[in-house]
Amino acid sequence: MYKKDLINEALKDIEYFEDKALLKKEKILKKVHRKNHRYVTPSNDESSVYKELKEIIICKDLTKVCIKRWDELEINFLNPNEKFCSKLNKKVIKVTNEYNYNLVKNDDICIAIPYNGVLQKLLDDNILKYIADYVFIQVSRSLILSSCYSEQYDIQEFEIHKAIKYIVSYIQNNIENNKYIEVDDWIRWYKEFDIDLTKYLDIIKFA
Repeated sequence: MYKKDLINEALKDIEYFEDKALLKKEKILKKVHRKNHRYVTPSNDESSVYKELKEIIICKDLTKVCIKRWDELEINFLNPNEKFCSKLNKKVIKVTNEYNYNLVKNDDICIAIPYNGVLQKLLDDNILKYIADYVFIQVSRSLILSSCYSEQYDIQEFEIHKAIKYIVSYIQNNIENNKYIEVDDWIRWYKEFDIDLTKYLDIIKFA
């Protein structure tokens, strides 16, 4: 077996064990919720936006975005790989390999895939651009909330370009009204996540 194949197999094993750990957690949660609820929203402690980003949610319509992360979506106890986004009124199915992705990619659903996993490397350029914007939005949620926490600052827009515009407008207003924080500070914070903020600032500037 080639080295590349061994690496891919190892990554698949890691994703498998992460899925098992999530299933165990959701079985525990199931005991404390009424069984007649198909979808249950996680508590605030379980859905913190400060958690490391592990999944990417790809909407069927690439002009839309599921603002919340996988861990924040409403849980379906009948299927640990299915959740629900009430904002988009769509099911979200989690897949970790190319075979299962191909089975559901044409369905009218959103898809969650492992971030930086093997599957991500097989997607076309349009979806990869979408993934970059999704990561920008999720990182922005953490940075905006941690810079000056208030629930009203969390992202509400589910159209992806409007969400990005909201974020950039917030950053610009924050720079104008906060004498201690400059644009270089924001650029540095995003750079820690390998995101070039100037690209997004320019998109809005020349839109």
